[in-house]
Amino acid sequence: MNNTIYGIDLTRMLPPSLKNDEDMLALARVIGDELQKTSRMAQLNIIYARIDELDEAVLDILAYDLHVDWYDYSYPIEAKRALIKDSVKVHKRLGTKFAVETALGNLHPNSRIEEWFQYGGEPFSFRVILDTTRSRIGAGYFEIKKAVDSYKRLSAHMDDVIYQCTVTLVLGIETHAFCYTTGMTGKVLAGTSPQRNIIGAIEETDIELHNDLKGYKFTSPVAGTIPERSTIARIDSGGISQEVTAEGYKYNVKRCGTSICKS
Repeated sequence: MNNTIYGIDLTRMLPPSLKNDEDMLALARVIGDELQKTSRMAQLNIIYARIDELDEAVLDILAYDLHVDWYDYSYPIEAKRALIKDSVKVHKRLGTKFAVETALGNLHPNSRIEEWFQYGGEPFSFRVILDTTRSRIGAGYFEIKKAVDSYKRLSAHMDDVIYQCTVTLVLGIETHAFCYTTGMTGKVLAGTSPQRNIIGAIEETDIELHNDLKGYKFTSPVAGTIPERSTIARIDSGGISQEVTAEGYKYNVKRCGTSICKS
């Protein structure tokens, strides 16, 4: 074992004249144990670089010290770690599209911001495209608005929150080979000239995949005294494509009559 500060053994460093002294050996062991404890405690001073190892109580204190205003103590621990990691970058660019997308992406990965000129809205407005595929927290409208208000610029106004979710469909296709033999051609005794060997092939191939796209209703939050209409959520795009290739395969027939069939 290497005699390092993290596993030091002072008894190995004593001169031969002291290695047989029980008092000196005991003193060396005590000092060595204390040095190891001190070295382990020194690791605790490394905080920001150990975010993935910190417990939740330390994360809450760190978020307070770093002024992570969009932090919530009720968030799951993975969401807390993600917010703290990017808090410095977000603070440096508060009020920009980058800050909104970065902070929001820590809670709802792959979410993005569309500015007014991208969808024909009013100047200084934007809308949130919220991807809930791998969300770390709930995606309620008021929670999203509260979070966005923490890092957008004051002159910008959020028009809508558009929810989207990616669904992945995996198809497994299994094929089997079947062995079969041909009988004698013609009658039981087929003269002296059997028919030629023929090509075996899949006569017909057909795979049917039904893609059913439907709309689903959800209720939008109350806006002032006149709530907005219920909106129809739909699958934006969908499609299934499958290519099937059928080929012929040669096989040999048994001896027929007096001649062997040719391939």
